[in-house]
Amino acid sequence: MSTDREKLIIANFSGFFGDRFSAAKEMIEGGPVHILTGDYLAELTMAILLKQKLKDPAKGYAHTFLKQMEQVMGQCLDKKIQVVSNAGGLNPKALAAALEKIAETLGLHPTVAYIQGDDLMPVLEDLQAAGESFIHLDKGISLKEAGAQPITANAYFGGWGIARARL
Repeated sequence: MSTDREKLIIANFSGFFGDRFSAAKEMIEGGPVHILTGDYLAELTMAILLKQKLKDPAKGYAHTFLKQMEQVMGQCLDKKIQVVSNAGGLNPKALAAALEKIAETLGLHPTVAYIQGDDLMPVLEDLQAAGESFIHLDKGISLKEAGAQPITANAYFGGWGIARARL
């Protein structure tokens, strides 16, 4: 029989920008949670974030995440719930700054960390010139063969940055 100390309960509240706004609050009020996650990087979301960032270089993140955190940040801190999200999208540093500003307004003091470096657009041509073909998973053809012009190109890093931020 396992004890609560042996369990790690992870609840997810988002799968894309525009997902159910009440979900973060529902997750932390609905039962025991240790880590609250939010995923925002669906393909359509990336296009929306790019459009935002082109209009205003200080944007490029999911602003709805900020509204959700404003609702639940205090409860997350009280319950020691850690929040992990990729809502920073194309501008994780700006999202972190906006999150810290909300925390300050609320009189709260969370630890906020962000990870950047996943944006491959500035080096996409260099990577292709060095031999990276970016093969389409379904069609089996390279990005160059497809004749497509990507609007965003982001790499998944894995969990090392999250693990380090938790230290």
